Amino acid sequence: VVTRGGGSLEDLWSFNEGVVAEAIWNTSVPVVSAVGHESDTCLSDFVADCRAHTPTDAAQKVIPDRRELLDRIERSANRMSEAVDALLLERGERLGRAARSRVMRDPEHHLRERRLHLAETRARLSLAARRLTDGVTERVAAARRGLERQAPARRLFAARSRISSAGMRLVGCGRDVLAAPERRIALAARSLESISPLRVLSRGYSVTSAIRGDEERVVADAADVAPGDRIATRLARGRLVSRVEDVEPSSDEGGEDA
Repeated sequence: VVTRGGGSLEDLWSFNEGVVAEAIWNTSVPVVSAVGHESDTCLSDFVADCRAHTPTDAAQKVIPDRRELLDRIERSANRMSEAVDALLLERGERLGRAARSRVMRDPEHHLRERRLHLAETRARLSLAARRLTDGVTERVAAARRGLERQAPARRLFAARSRISSAGMRLVGCGRDVLAAPERRIALAARSLESISPLRVLSRGYSVTSAIRGDEERVVADAADVAPGDRIATRLARGRLVSRVEDVEPSSDEGGEDA
């Protein structure tokens, strides 16, 4: 017991020293701290195994009343005896009920009940299995009849016939759709051919161009060229390149060449 009666803060300060706290902490026996009055608190109270409010309280904790201890031991013994008696009584009653049960008196009866229950369960399972099998068989037969009524082969033949007929109609429609553009293209080609310069050239006409370096320019007036210039003449078949020796201008600006 680490204790001191009440006093001032200075009187109790030694119990706040680190050396005293470490000694209490490191001791190998239980320590009770009872320093000052109940309202006083110091470091020894926090490191001790037990804190008493006063020195008198510490003495009562360290040396309890012998009569009180004996009473507590006696009460505990009585409660333990009562608990054991109650447990033995309950176990005895359970053992008696078990001994009086039909299973213990006639084990074969219990086995007969189990066999009967097993037989009933087996019969119910067999009946349920037959019903399930019959139901599946009926559904399969109904599905087969439905497939026969649907006649997939006939439906496939009819679908193929419809596809073939639709294909022929599609080909005819395609031909009709392509025929109209072809006619328009042929008509446009004939129209272009009738106004083509090449058609005019095929009647004996020609187109003359003056050659200036890499460029060629169509000559519409004799005055556009001079003697010595190179000219190219486009015919219906082929092309002539020649050099101008003489130029004869037109006598009438709006009429024919001289």
